[in-house]
Amino acid sequence: HKAIRRQRQMCKETASAPTQILYGDANLDGRVDITDSVVLNKAAAGAVQLSDSARANADCNADGVLGSEDATILMQFLVKLIDQLPYTE
Repeated sequence: HKAIRRQRQMCKETASAPTQILYGDANLDGRVDITDSVVLNKAAAGAVQLSDSARANADCNADGVLGSEDATILMQFLVKLIDQLPYTE
């Protein structure tokens, strides 16, 4: 399954991956979309582990903690209730 292979690849990313952060891009594909929301929700629930790069991208409120608040902020961004990430208000 292509999505599972991509998810495994994402989880295997090492610390040598690029350090530039694209907030919201939890699956490291260079875009911020609904698939990132799925990955972020799974990570927040403890169902998957993210690489350091993916974890940094998934921290949508830039508080250093990955959780359900990040997932909520990402969904608000995707439906255009907020206009930029990270959201720190």
